[in-house]
Amino acid sequence: MTLHPGQIVSPREPHPAGELFIVKRLSAGGNGYTLLHAHPFPGGPFGLRVYLFHPDDVAPIPALSIWQPWAWLIVRGYKDVENRTWAPKTPPPWLLIHAGKKREFDESQADHEMLIRGITPKAMPDQKAGAQTGGIVGIVRLVEFTQLPYSPWAEQTHGTWHWLLKDARPLPFHPCKGQQGLFYPTYDLGLLQGARPCLT
Repeated sequence: MTLHPGQIVSPREPHPAGELFIVKRLSAGGNGYTLLHAHPFPGGPFGLRVYLFHPDDVAPIPALSIWQPWAWLIVRGYKDVENRTWAPKTPPPWLLIHAGKKREFDESQADHEMLIRGITPKAMPDQKAGAQTGGIVGIVRLVEFTQLPYSPWAEQTHGTWHWLLKDARPLPFHPCKGQQGLFYPTYDLGLLQGARPCLT
């Protein structure tokens, strides 16, 4: 896969600077190699240091489009399962969460969905964030796929795959078009300038 500036990538081998990077640019290196210039993602020491990789040494992070307010519930750490009828053959270590254009219900119903699962909802600190559609709203670690209902969010439908999620964090909203299945968007590096490393 061809990499582009703004794509989020993960090193295939452990790296001391972190697990996630955002591509700044690509340039020609020695012996015909291409060098990838990247910053730690989501918050990093911008302008202080550039990290270089060979493009083959990193894997791009895909996005998954999810209707609101489910996307909000995921990136705020409430919903730890995404239910799908399919699972990718090669699971990515992370997923960007894209809020689709369509909304399933409003924020008041989101509180109800938490209560019926035994989760006490906190006050939604940003109603606008829960209403954002048509763009990247956060990132989450993908732990595993299972068909066993380990979570109150796991649907009890035969054949459903439960995508187990953890380490969710919201990101500054980046508008972009969603797609079915997994897709590979770019993200605006400028949105992260001055952002705190954990973006909580």
